[in-house]
Formats: sequence, structure tokens, C-alpha cells
Amino acid sequence: MKFDFSKTENPISTIAVALNTVYILHADTSYDVKKALKDNKDMIALRTTGGMGCVTIEGMDDITILPGTLLFFEHRSVRRYFCSGEMWDFRWFEFSSNSLFSQPQNRILQLKYDESEHEDYNTCLELLRKSDSSSKLLASSLFSHILCKWTARLKINSISNLHQSSVERIIDHMSSSLPEIISIKELAARTGLCERRFREVFEDVPGIQPKKYYDAMRIGIAVELLRNTTFSIAEISDRLGYSNQFHFTRAFEKVHNTAPSYFRKNNIG
Repeated sequence: MKFDFSKTENPISTIAVALNTVYILHADTSYDVKKALKDNKDMIALRTTGGMGCVTIEGMDDITILPGTLLFFEHRSVRRYFCSGEMWDFRWFEFSSNSLFSQPQNRILQLKYDESEHEDYNTCLELLRKSDSSSKLLASSLFSHILCKWTARLKINSISNLHQSSVERIIDHMSSSLPEIISIKELAARTGLCERRFREVFEDVPGIQPKKYYDAMRIGIAVELLRNTTFSIAEISDRLGYSNQFHFTRAFEKVHNTAPSYFRKNNIG
């Protein structure tokens, strides 16, 4: 029997957006758009893939836009945008969103362009130009997905999350290495940090010490195996790397205040 699953105790809602306009432009030196003040509360996401442009925001100095950058701003705040080099390739998205959208506005964000983005942007454009509501809903859903991917990449690239990807790899290693027992010393070595620093870095990401995270992960897997498989308690204990069934039962009881066998029989939780 094979069994695999994925579960989180802290699910995160997606960013709800309503996408209303998509532009894909290859501009030359003649491109120069001036805007008058309007009461438009939509947000703009400006993604530059090549060349150079310039954006003027109300009350701010001109912002130079280079390849591999992302800029968010309110539609009503823009006064002018134009090609400031020989050419300017960019994608312009106009959308409204809920409070979950939290990217900084009026500030250049560095995000290296990935060729895989091209298909997503073109699909958004094609879906939005269709008249049926299903296509428009799909366009908004896809743009929400794009925003989430931008956010994830920006988070990994940020200084405050310098070790985010390392910790995520360690968490994957914890899961994939079962039933082998992994020491904190070994995990720290994988990141190139001393044990003390590793504990600090790890806790910054999931908010819990690595040993407690590892123990909670194993008990979480145990719950799913008890609910969804016919593995015996001894087999589950072995699969999760416990030295024997007694130690597994003790660990399980500390969390769920009941034995694994009773938990399974009464389908608790």
C-alpha cells in the first residue's frame, strides 16, 4: 500500500482580485501617456520585461522603470508614463483587490523576469477579452495566482527572509527522511550554520523550534495514517522513526490525550 498526503494547520486564503484591464506593450520613443486626476480606486501592477520607461506619480519624483522590475500604484495617482529609452516592453494590469493584497506601493521591486511568465500574461489577456463570465472569472483567478507567485518570489528574495528557502528545504528533508531520525546538529550542518544560529533562523520562519516542529510533524502524519490507512500501530511507529511502539504511544498521548488505538477506533478529531 502506498500513502501520501499534504496538510497544514494554518491555511492561507488566496488574494481575491477582480482583473479588469490587461495591456501588453512594446513601446518606442513616441509612447507618452498623460493622465488627468480621476477618482479611480483600482490598483496598477506594472511589470517591465525589457527596455526602459518612466512613471510619474502624484507628489513624487519620476520613477525609472528597468527590465526585471515590478511596480504597484493606485491608478488615480499616476500622471504620466512614457518610454525613456529606445524601447519599453511592459505588462500593465488594472485590478481591484481585498485587504490580503499587501505589496508596497510606489516602490520599485526587483524581480528577475522568468520566461514562464509570458504564457500567464498572454492567457490573462486572452481570457479577459472574451465576453462570457466564466472566462472573466478565470482571468481574475489566474491574475490572483500571478500575484501570489510574485509575492512568494519577492519574499524569498527579501533580506528579512534570507534563510526562508533554506528552512523550507530543511522541512522537506525532515519529511522525506522518515523513518530516519535526524539530529539538530545534522540539520544545522545542511544550512552551514552553527546549532544555536540554526535554531534562531528556523524559528523565524515557522515560528517554532526545529525539534518541536519535527515532533509535531511526525504526530500530524500519525493522525493521517491512523485515519486513512490500515497500517498497524507498530507499522506507523516504524514509519515515523520511533524506537518502539511504546515511545510512539507516549508521544501521541502527550498531544492528543489518548492512545493511538483509541484515537483510531473512535475516529477522534
